[in-house]
Amino acid sequence: GRVVAQAREASAREYAQTVIMEELANLGYVVESGFETASEQQPEVLLRKPGMEDGYLVSWRAEGGILHNRVVRETTDSDLVGDGTRSADRVQSDREAEQTWCADLAAALAASESKGVQGRVVSRKKVGEVPVKAIAALARKVTAKTKRKLKRTRRLRSQAMR
Repeated sequence: GRVVAQAREASAREYAQTVIMEELANLGYVVESGFETASEQQPEVLLRKPGMEDGYLVSWRAEGGILHNRVVRETTDSDLVGDGTRSADRVQSDREAEQTWCADLAAALAASESKGVQGRVVSRKKVGEVPVKAIAALARKVTAKTKRKLKRTRRLRSQAMR
């Protein structure tokens, strides 16, 4: 009895996570790091949405049947002003990334309901209430296309410096 109930709960959680991840994929999110779904064994998945400002990702973690998520940002040299605080532009970009994520998550949860998944928000922070966490930049696969893009960017920068 108890083992069967636990297995059913785990299966239902896994199904719910899969459905929500599918709906996020429909909104354009791709798994940047981690497995296709968050689980107790793989607690964090990083999602990126093409079109969202460079460097922003969503950290998605499953813990005890609860899905935790937050916007994170890869660190860059231009993150901090001389006194160690975030620039006004960075604060605005952080807010925009959080607003995009909140709207997309609400849409994914609403779409998941049609597949029998009832998600409810347990707790939520207001946009801008907590600074966006900076994480180390992810290693990227360097492809021929990336090399061309980098070369072109460097060429444009060198022309602009003249």
